[in-house]
Amino acid sequence: MTQPIVAAEGSEMAQPSPLQLHVIFNNVPYRAGLTTSWGFFCLIEGLNKTILFDTGGNGSILLSNMQQLDLDVQTVEVVVLSHIHGDHTGGLGTILAHNPNITVYMPESFPAPFQQEVRSLGASPETVSGPRRLFDGVYSTGEMGWTIKEQALIVDTSEGLVVITGCAHPDIAKMAEHATQYLDKNIYLLMGGFHLAGKRDTEIQAIVLGVRTFPTQTYFFLADFAPYNAADLAARLEERGIFIKPLNDPILGSGFMRVATALPDDNERVVAALKELL
Repeated sequence: MTQPIVAAEGSEMAQPSPLQLHVIFNNVPYRAGLTTSWGFFCLIEGLNKTILFDTGGNGSILLSNMQQLDLDVQTVEVVVLSHIHGDHTGGLGTILAHNPNITVYMPESFPAPFQQEVRSLGASPETVSGPRRLFDGVYSTGEMGWTIKEQALIVDTSEGLVVITGCAHPDIAKMAEHATQYLDKNIYLLMGGFHLAGKRDTEIQAIVLGVRTFPTQTYFFLADFAPYNAADLAARLEERGIFIKPLNDPILGSGFMRVATALPDDNERVVAALKELL
């Protein structure tokens, strides 16, 4: 992906460079010669500073894949860590062994011993709590979530926002919405880990529409369509020959419905109707 970068102030940089995103560490095979493993690591070039977003789970694999792609770890100036899990932070020690004089941005919830270890390796740890600008055209969503706290990286481009997530534990839809609300711009590219594995296609489509979903072990899933009223939405779907049951549960709230998964054609009809109504 290449395009001019738009500075944080809204004016284009004097000499815009092509933005290049290199996914170097991933569990999905794509390019021959690269080693796959669980985790994520993305190198971002073309900004005022070269960024590593997450560091994968294995430093040896990380360096090997960088060499295969003719990328130099010495060019890295900033590391941004999404969350504390080892498959996203495990390669940091290897990076700092080769290039210690860099800033490492991490969520504020990272344990003190982790921050101390980063400092002992020669780097400068910097914690992130709320949404903030890191440098020209580059932002963090700030720490999000409750159990597993995570930040996403936002790059402001002339085409819209590029939002990169590590795992999206706080919910990919919420993180995307948070990024757009923070900078008041639309998303051009959303990439990284979404944690949607195992979810049904209809459920994923609902999530894309901003609906909160709750999987079950049966043929249906629960969906919260708030702020829409589930009974009203069900009535409008029924007009289109689609029957979905509103729960009318005072404890859960007025937006909850039980959505059954069916044949692919039926699922597509449901998704198309929801896109029209929501």
